[in-house]
This record gives sequence, C-alpha cells and structure tokens, in this order.
Amino acid sequence: FILAACTSGSARPGDRYFDSERYVDAAEAYEEYLNEGIETREEEALTLFRLGLIYARNESSLYDPTRSVEMLSRCLEVDPSAPFELQARLILGLEQEVVQLRADVAKRKERIETLFSELSELQEQIERAKGQVGVREQKVETLSVQIDDLRQKIESLMREVEEKEVELERLKAIDFDSKQ
Repeated sequence: FILAACTSGSARPGDRYFDSERYVDAAEAYEEYLNEGIETREEEALTLFRLGLIYARNESSLYDPTRSVEMLSRCLEVDPSAPFELQARLILGLEQEVVQLRADVAKRKERIETLFSELSELQEQIERAKGQVGVREQKVETLSVQIDDLRQKIESLMREVEEKEVELERLKAIDFDSKQ
C-alpha cells in the first residue's frame, strides 16, 4: 500500500508512529503538528498527505473518507508539485468516489425506508378495505335475507288478495242472486 512508500527518517512529530503503523498515534501527532504551524510547504503537504492516507484506511478506527478527501485536497493546494502528487490525486479521486457512493447508498436506504413505509400504509389500507368489504358483504347478506322474506310476504299477501277477490266475487254473485 502507498503508506509504506511514504516513510522517511524525518524528525517530524508523528513520523515515528506512522512508520511503525501506529496510525492513531500518528494522526494525533500530525493534527497537533498542523495546529502549531509548519515551517515549510513541503512538510505541511507531506503531513496532510499522511493524514489523508491514515483516514483512507478502511480497516482503521480512524477511517473517514470525507476527512481523507479534506486532507488530500489541502495537501494538493499546499504543494501541487509534491513528489507524491500523483498518489495524492489517485487516492483523492478514489476517496471522493467512496464519499459519493456512501451518499448514494444513504439516499437509496432512505428511499427504501420510504417505500417500506408506503407499503406498510397500503397494507393497512387494504386490511381496512377488506374489513369494510366484510361489513358490506354482511349487510348485503342481511338485506338479501330481508328481501327474500319480503318477497315471500308479498307472494303470501297476493295469494290472500286473490283468494279475497275470488270470495268477493262469490259473495257478489250470491248477493246479486238474492236481490233478483
């Protein structure tokens, strides 16, 4: 990995940790070194580059692609012609892709959550609709039974009316015969 290619015998704070792959200690020392102010552009660029590398290590507890992009961008601003400029640009491009991909993943996760929420709401609406359909089916069944009962009553009443008309005609005939 490129980390090994950037070792030096420099006396800068953090180099000893960086060279022995104690990256947490190196990052602390480099951050402090940056805060104190560095004398040369080359030293500042190398410090920023190494911090960018440390934050780019995804197996590290310090892994932070956004911070790596920040450090590598600053490194290239401070010394665009540094001997490690090509490596810095390559890693910067990769880290920017990682940051973009993470943002895309976050958006997709959010969209998935939204879709699951909408799906859940639709399922609840379906269940409510099924309940309403069930209630309406019961009402239809009840009304169908009532309609059948009413039809039977109407038929019974019509038979009674027919019987009464027949009897009325018979009584009329008897009455007419008795008047003559």
